[in-house]
Amino acid sequence: MFATSGFLSGFYNVELHHHLDGCIRAETVRDMARQYQVPFDQAKFEAALAGCTSLVPFLEAFRLFLPVIQGNVEAIERLAYECVEDQYNNKVAFFETRFAPYLLLSGEDQIRDCGFVPAACAHDVVDAVLTGLERGEKDFGVKSTAILCSLRGQSQWLEPLMRLLKHYKFHPKVVGIDIAGNENLPWTAEELQLTKKLYRVARSLGYGCTFHAGEQGKVENIPLVLDEIKTTRIGHGYAVFQDPDLVNRCLVDQVHFEFCPISAKVLSSLGTSFDDPRNPIRLGSEKQLNFSLSSDDALFFGNIQPSIDICKKQLNFSEEELFRIRVNAAKAAFLPNSEKASLVDHILARK
Repeated sequence: MFATSGFLSGFYNVELHHHLDGCIRAETVRDMARQYQVPFDQAKFEAALAGCTSLVPFLEAFRLFLPVIQGNVEAIERLAYECVEDQYNNKVAFFETRFAPYLLLSGEDQIRDCGFVPAACAHDVVDAVLTGLERGEKDFGVKSTAILCSLRGQSQWLEPLMRLLKHYKFHPKVVGIDIAGNENLPWTAEELQLTKKLYRVARSLGYGCTFHAGEQGKVENIPLVLDEIKTTRIGHGYAVFQDPDLVNRCLVDQVHFEFCPISAKVLSSLGTSFDDPRNPIRLGSEKQLNFSLSSDDALFFGNIQPSIDICKKQLNFSEEELFRIRVNAAKAAFLPNSEKASLVDHILARK
C-alpha cells in the first residue's frame, strides 16, 4: 500500500491551500446540527452553497454553518478526520490544512447545553484538529499537516496566535502561519505592526509563511506581503499579472502561488472569464510560474480533483504540466527537508 517514500502508492495529488472549516461535508453540517441541537437554517445554507459568486458573500456564508462546530472539540475532531478520508478518495498523498483557532472557539453567547463540553481555549481546538488528522492518517494513510490562521481585521487574535505558535513549536504537524479573509479591508497601523511581528515570530520559530493576497484585492497587496510581512508563499495571487515587473520578480525568486481554479472561477477572482487567454491561471502555466492547484473550500467548490480536471479540460493543461505543478507543490510544502525530499521523490517516481 505504501511506496518506499512512505506515501501511498498510486496517490500523487498534493494540496497546499485547503481550509479545514470550508471543507466540511454538507451532510456533516446537517447531522451535527441535529446531534448537537444547534439552531440551523437549512434553506439559507443550501442557498448559500448555490449562490456565492463573489468573495464577501462567500465569507459571510460561513456564518451559517460555523456555529455547528464552534467550540465543540468532538465536532472539530470529526471534521478533521473526515477531511483526511475525503483526501484519500481524491488520491491525495499529502495535504496542508489551515484553520483559525480563535474562529473555531465559541463566544459566551454561543455556549449551549448540547451534550458536549465546550473548548476552553484555542489549545483545545488545535488539539482536536491534530487528533482528527492523526486518526485519519492511521486509518487512510494520507499524510497531512496544519497551518494556523488569523483573519484580516482581527487584530485581537494576533498576540494569542504568537503564543500558540510557541506552544506548538515542537509538534510535527503544526507547520505554518496564514492570514485569510477580506484583503480589501484597510490596514490600521496596529494591525500591520502586529502582523509583521506575528510573521517575524513565526519565521524565528521555523514555521512556513503564507498569506492571502491578490485574490480580489489590488496587485499592490502582493509586494506588501512579500516585502513588509515577508511571506514566502501567496494564497491565490491572481492579480500578479497586472504588473509584469512583479511577475518577473516572482519568477526569479520562485515565489510559490497557491492557485484554486474553481474557487477563482466561481468567485470571479480572475478579473476575466475562465476561457479568456488572459486568465491568470493560464498565464501562470504559459510563463511557468511556480504554482500549485488546490480546492480552497471543498464544501463550495468540490475537492482537488475537479480543480485539476477543469485545468485539463478548459485550459488544456497537459499531463506534463500537471506533473510540473505537483512537483511545485511538493517542493513548496512546509515540511522538514528530509520529509520534503521524500515527497518530491514520491511525485517524481510517477514520471
